[in-house]
Amino acid sequence: LFPNCGIDVETPYIVKDRIIYGEVFTLIAIDSNWCRGYMMLQAAEDEVMGLIRRGAGSDGATMTFRELNNVLGEATNMVWGSFKNRYVGHDGSRNELMQTQVPIIINHHRDYISFGSEDPQLCLKYTLREHGRPDAVPVSVFQRFVFNLNWSPEDFKENPSVESFVNSGELEMF
Repeated sequence: LFPNCGIDVETPYIVKDRIIYGEVFTLIAIDSNWCRGYMMLQAAEDEVMGLIRRGAGSDGATMTFRELNNVLGEATNMVWGSFKNRYVGHDGSRNELMQTQVPIIINHHRDYISFGSEDPQLCLKYTLREHGRPDAVPVSVFQRFVFNLNWSPEDFKENPSVESFVNSGELEMF
């Protein structure tokens, strides 16, 4: 993915801050019997894009930020796959097998996010307005539902309401 590059690795260390390095990062879930969490790759967009352009020769001269995101997504998949193969057990039980994941790519510089596919996302916009403050600026909150890993609407069964349990006698309120 990064032609003509040598890679030096520093000694691992612990950080307690929540500061993001660079403008673009990928995020992928890690879930096994001994750990759950996320792995990230973080970079400065211009620096990594320049490195890839120089390694690709003339073909990289027209590289776009979306192509850079694809490269970083592929690098994330490769690291995640190596982690899975080396550190996650394979005895067949659900708790031992890491589920399939795809990297989430966030590029703050470009106001861009990808959940690993071009599938549409259900989005709801909420506008919050402060009562009693007509001069207050409304605040927008966006909620997204991303079903790119599994989408089987035919399997949906609505959960019964509490009222239906009370009416049927399955639930008694004291």
